[in-house]
Amino acid sequence: MTMTDPIQNAPVYKITVLGDPGVGKTAILYQFTQNQFHETIDPTISEIFTKLSQFDGEYARMTLQDTAGQDAFKAMREQYTRNANGFLIVYSITDQKSLDNVEKYYVSIKQIKNVDSFPCVMLVANKQDLSSERSVSETCENDLCQRLDLPKIDSSAKTKLNIEEAFHRVVSQI
Repeated sequence: MTMTDPIQNAPVYKITVLGDPGVGKTAILYQFTQNQFHETIDPTISEIFTKLSQFDGEYARMTLQDTAGQDAFKAMREQYTRNANGFLIVYSITDQKSLDNVEKYYVSIKQIKNVDSFPCVMLVANKQDLSSERSVSETCENDLCQRLDLPKIDSSAKTKLNIEEAFHRVVSQI
């Protein structure tokens, strides 16, 4: 009788991180995969991270796709969307426009996946450590979540607030 290696046989989940430029997508991924926070990060065109993690005692391998928020890279974002099992849509609580654009990203997911709704999406309200600079009202956040029927989690890549939890919640829905 041979033992199977739970790590080698761990399922692979592809998660794409979407959102406007400057909301902290890459910072979230660095914090999650490398336990590091960088105050400044050059704008991302595309980056892929990997992480082996345990969820409820089971191993999971994650391929995490970081996307450019700029419209010039829309085709690359669409390719990552096509291949993904789950999504984090990130916005900054210090940037109302980034919240306003969340729906655009969700509509794009539904169009590319050719579905009316997609359950494996988590909204991430990032930069909670900058609450004194908040420009997004919690009422607007809650209204959007209710209208799109999507869950939201507050996060801070800087303080690690709910970084692991955001990915765990998406994986649990896949």
